[in-house]
Amino acid sequence: MIIDSPRSVPTPAANLDQGPSSSQPKDTLQNEDRETAGDTATEAKKVRNIVPKAAWVPNSQSVSVMEIFKNEVSKFDISSLKKTSPYPTVLEQPLLDLHKEILAHNDPKELNRTTGYYEFISSCLGSHFPVGRIKTNIARLQAKANCSGMKAHLLGLYQSFCRDLSTAIIPCPEDKKFLKPKDKKEVSTSVAGEEPDASAEQMLVQQQEPSEEKEPEASAPTSDGPSPAVVGAETIEFVWYCKWNLQLRQRLVELLDFCVQWANAENDYRGKLVLADKKDMSPDQYVELISAVEQEKIIDGICSIFPKQCLDGDRAAVKKAIKTERARVKRGVSGTASKGHASVTAVVATVAASSVSPTAGADTVSQNANNSTS
Repeated sequence: MIIDSPRSVPTPAANLDQGPSSSQPKDTLQNEDRETAGDTATEAKKVRNIVPKAAWVPNSQSVSVMEIFKNEVSKFDISSLKKTSPYPTVLEQPLLDLHKEILAHNDPKELNRTTGYYEFISSCLGSHFPVGRIKTNIARLQAKANCSGMKAHLLGLYQSFCRDLSTAIIPCPEDKKFLKPKDKKEVSTSVAGEEPDASAEQMLVQQQEPSEEKEPEASAPTSDGPSPAVVGAETIEFVWYCKWNLQLRQRLVELLDFCVQWANAENDYRGKLVLADKKDMSPDQYVELISAVEQEKIIDGICSIFPKQCLDGDRAAVKKAIKTERARVKRGVSGTASKGHASVTAVVATVAASSVSPTAGADTVSQNANNSTS
């Protein structure tokens, strides 16, 4: 009996010459090579990026101010700080003073290229504030100091203008004393010759929610002339007259333009506030300001100094003065500049230069405001 041997499966001759990876397509191998090369390049790039920065070497002036800052921080209990805590208010001015002196003796770019300065501040605060938050807080404090100085100057301009406007209110001349029916206009009901009241200044220096305006209860100014009266059925007799001139109109427009500059600076500061900063603030301290609304608050304060029965002493007269001056500037008509008043651009630059110290900016602009009245 013959038993057949098992048949072996023939192997194609073409497969005998291929290696163990012959089952993978050629394109797949090329893609793997590219990915490997890409990973190698990425790793090399990461190695280059983690090269440590050079150490910052402070000079003698920097070392002395750093010691002062360290002593100021030692007076504060840093154990109460957390990573989510806002920057301590009592340490804001020491930080501004430190940064001002450091910038006076070092290049800001060098401070960012090296390591040591911001890390020193972070270590003084118990490492509760990383370097990124330190830089953010410095920028916020500089913006706060800038708008604080501009607010002081704006208040000085406002008070100076109101004083000079009060001196421009005179007894009404005889030829302008009676208002005919066709010329009748709304007459303001506030008092002349007084300093701007506290409520008017608060509208300027405090950001509060607008409330209903109530007509101020004020008595008419004393004078030797007749008291305000209505002659006939429709003719009104004026007692006072506001004598607008070029200088008053220039200063009024300058005041309103600087109000816009201040509102923009205030919004820049408020935009740098984080949730930790807003935690202990009321909404009126961080909500964005509208420059047109702030201008209207200033106009409200100006109108509050006009007396009863005052010709050209109402809101319409203020708006007309603004329109007249802006039209004159647009036409390019030359006029005598307001004596003692710097341009808006010059004042903004002055305040910005001293923005690291709020008191320095306030002192400078207050002196400018005082010069305008001399």
